[in-house]
Amino acid sequence: MPGISVFEYKGRAIHYIDLRQCKSEEIVRIIEEAKKAIAACPHGSVLTLTDVTGASYDAPTMVKMREYVEHNTPYVQKSAVLGITGLIKALYKIIVSVTGREVRIFHDEEAAKEWLVGE
Repeated sequence: MPGISVFEYKGRAIHYIDLRQCKSEEIVRIIEEAKKAIAACPHGSVLTLTDVTGASYDAPTMVKMREYVEHNTPYVQKSAVLGITGLIKALYKIIVSVTGREVRIFHDEEAAKEWLVGE
């Protein structure tokens, strides 16, 4: 079910932002919730795993996503994202270049989790 949750993997907390199959309005709602949850954490401590498989974006939503990534920068240690394909990959690269954040793309959830908790 779309939304935000926190789970433990190998002793580390991972914030999971589930945007699978979401439309723009729902994406914006969920990322606003995620911003609040992440901002409640110590700087440099958060691991995020975001799944955007099958999500639908429009231009205003991409602006909100960029703002979300910028807002979270002080709090996030590592970010991984699943489900980025096609045109969204180009938009992702723009967001990453504008924010200066490293956000790695994965096609396998297990590999993403391993990277997040790795040294």
